[in-house]
Amino acid sequence: MSTSMSQSRPTISVFFPTYNEIQNLPVIIGKTRGVLERLASDWEIIVVDDGSSDGTSALADQMAATQTGIRVVHHGRNLGYGAALRSGIEASSMDLIFYTDSDNQFDVEELARFIPELAHADLVVGYRGKRQDPPFRLFVARVYNLIISVLFGLKVKDIDCSFKLGRRTLLQSFRLCSNTGLGDAELLLKARRRGARIVELPVSHFHRTLGNVSYEFSGTRRLGLVKPSVPFRIFAEIARLWPELRNG
Repeated sequence: MSTSMSQSRPTISVFFPTYNEIQNLPVIIGKTRGVLERLASDWEIIVVDDGSSDGTSALADQMAATQTGIRVVHHGRNLGYGAALRSGIEASSMDLIFYTDSDNQFDVEELARFIPELAHADLVVGYRGKRQDPPFRLFVARVYNLIISVLFGLKVKDIDCSFKLGRRTLLQSFRLCSNTGLGDAELLLKARRRGARIVELPVSHFHRTLGNVSYEFSGTRRLGLVKPSVPFRIFAEIARLWPELRNG
């Protein structure tokens, strides 16, 4: 099927970077199926299981075996968020690629607002109008966004907002190299260097109600404590990938 946005119902690959989300996974998949059945002429849901240890992996395989349209990509061990983005993009086969977190802090219904924007854009990125995170985590996010903006001139409201829709021809024209939470920034930088037209839209953000905070953050929900190793790993990756990030 052509990627032309004159068609009212495109084909869409949706993937979820997933780590220890056994409670959230059935919920997000159920919601997403309903949305895709309305919006897409053909679709697939890809669970990128990043070395989960809580039974998420087996649950994802069971859902894929009993429900049409679901595939699972497994990492033998926990590689990190950027690695999950890379695997999800590489596994996608439809004209459009959409990804969001599997923790149900975003509303997949809002994908309906993103698709029409591709009539004049190549990549549509969300930004959280009111981010429902603890104060310290909000502070860390603001500092991170400022650093990326200063280092790379990336003027995006919410760099690491995991609610993005793009054309497969764009997102598969480059390969992500980062393994950490730097993956979102790398994606935006490389898309920009390929001349992508980027549109930003506000999205709703909700408190996590099931499971525990994973990937880059840990600690109590009230404090939103950051693992001490996280900033060091991200900055080490910026240093390692500096030429790649600067030159695309």
